Amino acid sequence: MAKAWTAFGAGSLTLLAASGQVRAIVDLPPPFAAARTVVVTWFGAIDPIGPMGLAALGGVLLGGLVAAALERRGRKVGLGDVERVLPRSRAELRWAAALAVTAGITEELFFRLLLPLLIAAVTGCAVAGFAVACVLFGLAHRYQGPAGVVATMAVGALLTIVYLSTGSLWAAMALHAAIDLNAVVLRPIVSGRVSS
Repeated sequence: MAKAWTAFGAGSLTLLAASGQVRAIVDLPPPFAAARTVVVTWFGAIDPIGPMGLAALGGVLLGGLVAAALERRGRKVGLGDVERVLPRSRAELRWAAALAVTAGITEELFFRLLLPLLIAAVTGCAVAGFAVACVLFGLAHRYQGPAGVVATMAVGALLTIVYLSTGSLWAAMALHAAIDLNAVVLRPIVSGRVSS
């Protein structure tokens, strides 16, 4: 967690401040306007606290419950190997929850904001920035194996769509944290894999 806060969190904030882009944490940066137009045209604009935003979070919760029920029956659910980050005891659950929230905040700062912004500044193309960020986001999760890398790239694309369709980095952070909380807290509890 300390590495994530240092590299992705503090590093992103420092570079955003140095480039005069701290406001981009709250407001969609102007270089992303064209990419947002494309996403809104294809997927529509989403109010992060409206019905669609709440449905997305509800879907993550429901998906986690269904996956946990299947795992309880002995079926393997999910893509990639996440065994190393799953809690084994109730004492580890709070650390898993903190890790999930940390990843939601710091990885979104870096992969959905800073990296695409830097690439857009160099190339003039925010879409290229988001594409490179999705690939690197997947590769950063290579400990999950090839299937996990591909799945994480797809999740990165989904988080990019959420960010651009809502215009809110906070919405992408919340969804990312919810996905991770589902995987490393909810599912282990419901599936019975966490001992006391």
